[in-house]
Amino acid sequence: MASEDLGGVAGWVVDVIDSVGEVGVGALVALETAFPPIPSEIILPFAGFSANRGELNLVLAWVAATIGALVGAWVLYAIGAA
Repeated sequence: MASEDLGGVAGWVVDVIDSVGEVGVGALVALETAFPPIPSEIILPFAGFSANRGELNLVLAWVAATIGALVGAWVLYAIGAA
């Protein structure tokens, strides 16, 4: 997916997903969970689009997003517990 037409956060998300794949999806979702100004509404549709095009494995992207959400929630829990 070409990110030259996209700017800002959307372009950055596409670049990360294109560069790192499923691991990037998980990392972005973890970051989104711990740092709310990054919307998952940008991350997950691009991951689904990439999976539909055969650039990502759908199941691995789904698992990575789930693990990323858990990691982000654990970070917030640790901050709250401290």
